[in-house]
Amino acid sequence: MVYPKFAKTEGLFLDPFSGVVSNATGLDTIIQNLNLIPKFQVPSRSSLSYLQFIKQICATSGTHKSCLRVINKYAFWGRPQIIKSEIAGIENERIFASTSEKQRFLDVSKRLGLSFIQLTEAIKSANKSFSESGDAYIYVRLLSVNGLWVTHIENIPFDEFMYWGGDDFANPKMDSRVGVWCSDWSQRAIMDGKYKVVNVTKILEKVGNWNKTKGGFETIFHIKDGNASKVYGEFELYSIVKALMTEISEDGKVLKTSQTALTALSMLFLPVNPLETDGEESNIDDAKKRFNDVGTNTGQGQEFVIGEYYAKDGKPELVKLDVHRDSVWSQYIDNKSTNKIHGYHNVSPNLTSSESRSTGFASSPFLDELIKFNGSNIEPLQQYWENCISEIFSRMGELTGTQEMIDYSIIFENRIEKLITTLKGTPTNAPTIDAIKP
Repeated sequence: MVYPKFAKTEGLFLDPFSGVVSNATGLDTIIQNLNLIPKFQVPSRSSLSYLQFIKQICATSGTHKSCLRVINKYAFWGRPQIIKSEIAGIENERIFASTSEKQRFLDVSKRLGLSFIQLTEAIKSANKSFSESGDAYIYVRLLSVNGLWVTHIENIPFDEFMYWGGDDFANPKMDSRVGVWCSDWSQRAIMDGKYKVVNVTKILEKVGNWNKTKGGFETIFHIKDGNASKVYGEFELYSIVKALMTEISEDGKVLKTSQTALTALSMLFLPVNPLETDGEESNIDDAKKRFNDVGTNTGQGQEFVIGEYYAKDGKPELVKLDVHRDSVWSQYIDNKSTNKIHGYHNVSPNLTSSESRSTGFASSPFLDELIKFNGSNIEPLQQYWENCISEIFSRMGELTGTQEMIDYSIIFENRIEKLITTLKGTPTNAPTIDAIKP
């Protein structure tokens, strides 16, 4: 395998990689000169920038963050338990480790320098990436120091990773097993070598694809949703992008983004050039109708940039629309948007404390919500990530020759079951959620 060397990139870019959205020249440079494969597809164009734009929107949405917060709190904040490894996808009885088995596993974990707190933090971050992009990347490094191993586990945000297409620049390999990790996709960072080139192990592969490094090994475990034959997972956030944008606008936190990002937004939601004419009529009115579904600003007279188009004479035209809606319309849109976001995450607003409760915490309706949330959301999520951790442990065990890492794994504590048991035995005049901490 020939690993990429990006030292000769000077002069190829006028803007950072993240500025490439619809610029064919810049994109061709990334693919043809560096042979990197950006994930997101905007009709016939790959776009790293749009992933970063989505990440920015998600970070600004209070509802989105509260949904992820409550999911992570119930799913991953408890203390894990040690069990014998299960076969992923097969229903079988969970066998908890005996006292002596636990001790052997913990001794091996100590020799490997494995931090379960670090592991849990990586899983929480990876679950966020998985939710927003359909992909999660977990970096694992093992170093041998004086006969002992030191293990580092870290999540790679989904906009910091691209596959390398191989050393044949004329025919990039879309199923490449080599990835490039860079937290700052800019020309200067690439020239300064501020990136890592790491072999990638697909989570269900039975052999780890480890890099040999000075004193140890490293790999990136790729966990993805969707078709196993695809390089990347499914991008499932389409369904709430409009809701996220509308929620942000209604809250007065309009994103200040580059024109390229707004162009990407218009490519997805506004596939019509308002400057083109149909007979004697302009498409501006149609554009306004489409815009009403995309987002709005609070206050009269504020402008929201839709995108940049080119008139027939070749001159660029920047289309701006003034949008104003009354408070009733704004409240309706806000409720509609937050409901969509809660529905996407399958989380009740009561559980995120994003709406006031008229009933007590121990009331039957709330218990019903908690039970449904546990069965439809938390338990499947825990089992999915437990299977992923078991596979990672097995690959580490094979590499280091520690059978205990292959034979045992962990499961997350089900905090909701304990909470439900407590609340069912609580009288009707019991304290509220503030007094009972899950």
